[in-house]
Amino acid sequence: MSLFGRDRSGPERVTAQEAAARTGHARAAGSTAASAACGTCVLLDVREPHEWQAGHAPGAVHLPLAMLTADAALPTEARARPVVVICRSGNRSRQAVELLRARGIEAVDVIGGMREWAEAGFPVVSSLPVEDGPPGGDSQDMGRPPGGDPRGGNGTFL
Repeated sequence: MSLFGRDRSGPERVTAQEAAARTGHARAAGSTAASAACGTCVLLDVREPHEWQAGHAPGAVHLPLAMLTADAALPTEARARPVVVICRSGNRSRQAVELLRARGIEAVDVIGGMREWAEAGFPVVSSLPVEDGPPGGDSQDMGRPPGGDPRGGNGTFL
């Protein structure tokens, strides 16, 4: 039995709410979601660098799927911990989970990816510079992008 409470042999997918609970983001967002693994897992974002920069969960670690496929080592923060993998919509994260499990790493993926994460109201930060915005409105912004659209200004960030 794994920390996630299910047999590791089959692919497990979790909702954005479950992912937030497992990675400690639910507490930060004021959610009442609970999990036996609350806050013990690391959120691994496998999207491309431009997607990551446009918006990601605070505290997440980044390793693009292409690098994981090329057998890159996990970021230090993700070693020896269960991993919750997230991408834009859930397709790449499923592939990443298969690769990680083949390495013996306990991993699950997020159904609906960052799109569902943002729609659920969990925090998203950006690494992109803000032009003509108020001071301090860049990567420290813990909410949704301006206008409340979880996809960002051009509808493509997640």
